[in-house]
Amino acid sequence: MRGLSFYVPNSKTRPTSVMLRRRFFDAHQDWSECSFIDLCAGTGAMGLEAWSRGACKVILIERARSVVTSTGKNLDLVREKFAEQLNERPVHIQNTDAAKFIGSFRAEYETWGQEDQENAWLFLDPPYDAHPLYKWFLRTFLQEEEWFKGKLLIESDTQKGLAPDWWESRGVKISKIYTQGSSYIARLER
Repeated sequence: MRGLSFYVPNSKTRPTSVMLRRRFFDAHQDWSECSFIDLCAGTGAMGLEAWSRGACKVILIERARSVVTSTGKNLDLVREKFAEQLNERPVHIQNTDAAKFIGSFRAEYETWGQEDQENAWLFLDPPYDAHPLYKWFLRTFLQEEEWFKGKLLIESDTQKGLAPDWWESRGVKISKIYTQGSSYIARLER
């Protein structure tokens, strides 16, 4: 979102770096048929970038109430410039944790048509040291029953989080990886 400076709360929130976001979104220009669900939204930068590139629906999930306030302020900045487009292509913020959201989201997702299901992107970018959340994501989307038919993305860091080979050692294929320094966004496959 060029020209907008997003609020970053004074907490552990670590937005995806501008350069890493750019590498990912430069490779994925057209989001017009896609939904983007960010399970640890923080500032909302990833979801709002997907929205700015045409995503038809964006859902920002954030557990920390203090962080959700900043996420809302950032959405308000977008609304000031693009109010009409936000009415047509909504962005929703939910103050809940990822597991609770997925519990209710799954029922809604299963009502979507096949094309909409396949064009859903699910993104997880927790604090890098939140290994239990990464493990939950692995179990829920890559090891248990195959209900999610969209694309799975994670962000981590080879030094502070989980290196790509951690995923591969658990039978997960990385079909594409985008890096900036030691941070990366990986597209995961079964």
